[in-house]
Amino acid sequence: MPTILESQQVSIPPDVDGQSLIPLIRFGRTKVLDCARLSMPGLEVALRTPAWLLIKSVPSAGSEMPSSRLFAKPEDRWERDDVARQFQQVVEDLESSL
Repeated sequence: MPTILESQQVSIPPDVDGQSLIPLIRFGRTKVLDCARLSMPGLEVALRTPAWLLIKSVPSAGSEMPSSRLFAKPEDRWERDDVARQFQQVVEDLESSL
């Protein structure tokens, strides 16, 4: 949303989450953020860094604790190899950032 607003020369309201990507497009910057947080309400939340993608399932009523899956990036482009068990400390660190 901030990108669309800025592209139309509309002020970005202070309560809007996110940042405009216009600096990447127009000014040749290579990075705006250190990570990206994503969510599918009621299903999953995720945190993407240059090195990792953590996907955490949101627990539903009566279900057990949510599970976390971890994928090495950019090597595992298609998220096929869950390495959460091998990198528990990375999972914990990324979960704390969520």
